[in-house]
Amino acid sequence: MARSGVVALFRIDLRSLLRDRRTVIFSLVLPLVVMPLFMFASSTLEQKRQQRLLHETFTYAVTGDRPNLVQDTVARAIETARTSADGNGGAPALTYVLVASDDPADDVRAGRLDAYVELVTGEQARALVDADTRGAATAKAPDTAPALA
Repeated sequence: MARSGVVALFRIDLRSLLRDRRTVIFSLVLPLVVMPLFMFASSTLEQKRQQRLLHETFTYAVTGDRPNLVQDTVARAIETARTSADGNGGAPALTYVLVASDDPADDVRAGRLDAYVELVTGEQARALVDADTRGAATAKAPDTAPALA
């Protein structure tokens, strides 16, 4: 096809596209309006989320054989994170509060506690691993495979 034929075909198609208002609106005008709105909305939502995090206090508990040792370690880690965030202009420091809890796992499930740290001895850790391995080994496979449709 000659070059003039391609140009003529392009002009005809362009003219037919421009006649259809819906095509022009959906392909040109709507994206020019909607994209900035999406960008503005996402940045606004992110700023609100960050402000909400700054004003929220996260609670944690420490359990195990030597909770004082873990409490000191966790407190130093939080302070180190706060100091490095302030010095580098990085993420804002969050607020953490140590809370006493008799059953921290239940408190986390109930929403009264955000997290907990549990210190276990080597023997306790091996017992937990053994229990997990035995549980995985005793799990039965189904007798029959599911039928494929």
